[in-house]
Amino acid sequence: MSTVHVHVGQCGNQIGKEFWLKASFAAALDENMKRAFVTPGGLGEDHGHVRAVFLDSEKKVLQNILKLGRVNKKGYSRLRLGRGNVISSAKGCGSNWSMGHHYLPMERVSKDWDTNLYLYSHDFDYGEEDSMLKTAMERIRREVESCDSFSGFISWHSLAGGTGSGFGPRLCAELKERYPVAYQMNVVVSPLTSGENPMQAYNELLSLASLQTDSDAIILFENDEVMEAAKSMSSSAVSFEEMNSYIADCVLNAISPVSSLSPPNGLTIGIEPWELIRSATPMHNLKFLHCRTVAQAKSTRVTPTLPDTWDSICNKVCHQIRSKFLKTKSTNNCDDSTLAAVCVCRDTESLKKTSRQTNQVDVSKTASKMKNALNCTKWNPFPIDMWVHEQKLFTGLAKEDVKKSITICSNLTSFGTVHCANLLKSAKRKFDAKAYMHWYERYGTSETDFREAFEVVRNIVEEYKMAGT
Repeated sequence: MSTVHVHVGQCGNQIGKEFWLKASFAAALDENMKRAFVTPGGLGEDHGHVRAVFLDSEKKVLQNILKLGRVNKKGYSRLRLGRGNVISSAKGCGSNWSMGHHYLPMERVSKDWDTNLYLYSHDFDYGEEDSMLKTAMERIRREVESCDSFSGFISWHSLAGGTGSGFGPRLCAELKERYPVAYQMNVVVSPLTSGENPMQAYNELLSLASLQTDSDAIILFENDEVMEAAKSMSSSAVSFEEMNSYIADCVLNAISPVSSLSPPNGLTIGIEPWELIRSATPMHNLKFLHCRTVAQAKSTRVTPTLPDTWDSICNKVCHQIRSKFLKTKSTNNCDDSTLAAVCVCRDTESLKKTSRQTNQVDVSKTASKMKNALNCTKWNPFPIDMWVHEQKLFTGLAKEDVKKSITICSNLTSFGTVHCANLLKSAKRKFDAKAYMHWYERYGTSETDFREAFEVVRNIVEEYKMAGT
């Protein structure tokens, strides 16, 4: 099976840059990773490219991605991109969901790229009237037809801006109509609660309402929590690049091939993202997933550390989960629980060197600890699904980047009872005051569209409340 990745907007493309750098390093050494993330090339210099399409209303971020595809003196490119898979228009969306959803799809594709600057051969053979939506669907179609066994899409975008929050769900709806049996997973980032732009509540409300209809699973990263996680791994001020790298690490560890789901011959069949949906979303309407990764501590010459044991890594994960639940309880006065979860353990080969049974005992103990920490609901008899992989996930050139890790992807009730509930309050205050409504009506979004979005998100809150009892 094969997955096509679609990166939309500034946030989606910046995270995509970090994700594909890590995935490219891993694919260079692991044939299963290559099968999972790279579209095979032909003869000669065509060695294949990452199975992804990059879309934005402006060129700035896309130009940085193109630079990663430059060929160095040794003829090696760190990130091989598909011909014509980097697509841009000439105007931004002004952090307006309505512009991204209704206006940008009809905008013409920009063709004035300086290809010589990036040593990248663009295949801009589009017609003069080709729009962003038409061009994107055509490039995605070519990637789908290049797959040996296509299974679905993973879309990456923000919920706060205009391009990601508006064009991302619009593209998701178009793909659902064109490929009705394909899986749809969205990796989305919610804005800081302190505020990134005055219209972020509207944008997130309309975006989540659209995704609730067309997506099968939504891995949601809250910027506040991502910043805290990045701070715990850095001794200095946290940069956006470090935050993007953390998100990329979490998703890559969650969807990369694992031996638990591989056939006896050891070759991956690429079902990890879709098994994640089946395991972590027991009810179709409850599709919000929380993802975190805890890895072995890095050891340097200056500060050498002893190798972490599986128990210590598991305890770190459980401590972080309990801390999140306690924060939810103290801040919002409500209990958090887990409907279902997938736990991925990587680099388990070292455990098998001493005893063939050691790995099984460790996995069983880890599952038991996770179940207690996650406060799983009683109505789900099998809330934890354990995946293991013997090999390390190689995501960089430095030796310390190769480490064992535990990744937990869980369906938490707090996404509905807290996150969506707070979103409703924030958006409703602005809506009742008619704040900024003229900016949305100007590009085709009416009050009726807002009321329908409120109803969809309100239903999400109620369903998560019922599922958590």
